[in-house]
Amino acid sequence: MPRTPQDIDRAIQATLDHEYLRALTTFVEIYGNENAPPIQSPKDASGLSYFGLCLALVRKQYKAGVDLCKRAIDLEFYNGDHYANLARVYMASNNRKKAVETADQGLKLVPGHEYLQEVREELGVRAR
Repeated sequence: MPRTPQDIDRAIQATLDHEYLRALTTFVEIYGNENAPPIQSPKDASGLSYFGLCLALVRKQYKAGVDLCKRAIDLEFYNGDHYANLARVYMASNNRKKAVETADQGLKLVPGHEYLQEVREELGVRAR
């Protein structure tokens, strides 16, 4: 069954609603698996980013999550969501340093991006 942008929107919305397992199930239906999902539309870049986040949070597949988020950034470096999701994947894998670097890099490219700012604030400031 061919996927539609609405399918990807539905999966992304489930992720935003913190329904990660439902989102992951939808992403697997859309893309098959995390191994090189085909890119057929601009919407797919967003899908990859959120798919990567769900893989990390649900299945603890951190490397696959990082790879998908980085692929999304390669496709749309100007989209703050991708940096926010990658930072969250790094946090889930207990790599705070990479999470902070990723969020800061994203904010340099997309200052004022709300979701990315929220993620950066969650990371906090390190004590001297």
